[in-house]
Amino acid sequence: MRKTNAGDFKLRAEDVMVSPVITISSKDTMQHAASVFLDKNISGAPVLNGGSFPVGVLTKTDITHYERDHVACASSGEDRGALRTLGALEAIAQGVGFHAESEEDAVSEWMTPKLFSVNKETSLHKVVKEMLKKRIHRVFVTEKSAVVGVITAFDLIRVLDKKLELELEGLKSRINYVNKRRKNK
Repeated sequence: MRKTNAGDFKLRAEDVMVSPVITISSKDTMQHAASVFLDKNISGAPVLNGGSFPVGVLTKTDITHYERDHVACASSGEDRGALRTLGALEAIAQGVGFHAESEEDAVSEWMTPKLFSVNKETSLHKVVKEMLKKRIHRVFVTEKSAVVGVITAFDLIRVLDKKLELELEGLKSRINYVNKRRKNK
């Protein structure tokens, strides 16, 4: 955190980001990506071009679109009702989705070919404004074009919770101070 002229602390993207970031390769299969999402309990990941350069983002929404667009394909012979109760993400990850014949589909075909990112020095206020303006749930933090962190809406809620706790502690301290002064009079 850096001090501002007013004496307050100013949070930057690097103060809030989660690092390291779990990434997906553009050449990975959708089945592999769904497995990573489940195993790592994430809802989105930057897609890299085989090296360290980000070329897009894959989200659970993209995986849902992948599943929806393939539902019309020929049934794999599995019990469709059982697959529905398993859930689309789990079914894809286990290779028993409605379209097992398409398990070779590459992430590059289904990812969003844009990555919303900010520099690690960006103020948290600007990060929040950008996320609201673009209506996105996550923003990636970059340094020299490499992804070094991620900030999600959940991370922002965690920061807000901490700020509210600190304000409550400050309020309790002021109340205690006033009460002690009243008793001493």
